[in-house]
Amino acid sequence: YKLEEVGIGIGLMGNQFIKSGRAGTAMKNIINRVTGANSTAKKAIDEYNLEAFEQEMINGNLTQAFKELIKATEGYDKATRNKIATDIAGSYGAQGLLTIMSSTVEELEKMEVAIKKNGDAWGIHEGMMESTYGKFLQLSSIIQVFATELMSMFGPAINNALKGLIKFGKSLFEISGEGENC
Repeated sequence: YKLEEVGIGIGLMGNQFIKSGRAGTAMKNIINRVTGANSTAKKAIDEYNLEAFEQEMINGNLTQAFKELIKATEGYDKATRNKIATDIAGSYGAQGLLTIMSSTVEELEKMEVAIKKNGDAWGIHEGMMESTYGKFLQLSSIIQVFATELMSMFGPAINNALKGLIKFGKSLFEISGEGENC
């Protein structure tokens, strides 16, 4: 599979705030379950007439496969679409596939044009990071790193202070006579 085509699927998921790790695993599940011997995925493909989607996946044409899937499932109600996504991608990948199924062919084509325009995966990454959403992700990442560093530095001290506070509180209850049940 072409990285750019995988990027389209991950990009559609990212537009719905699915984190990249989960999106990547969802893409792996979709590809493995559709092109492999997964009986649940095969049954759903047959039951919901998704053979064109399956064939494009087998041929390695992810973008066209997604277009076929979107067109084939657009008339189904939410419960049916959820079942299709779960049967094809498994429980962990269902949210990602459902996001692709909920996109329009036009949205997919816009993502495809943006990827081709940038020419490579790094250009796509840089373009995304310059957007408001990208800036938000950068800020979020900085905050997470800062919080992790604070907890690693002060976590043991905070834990000991809380234990001391609990011990002190228990002793106050025992002095007052109310701590017999503590």
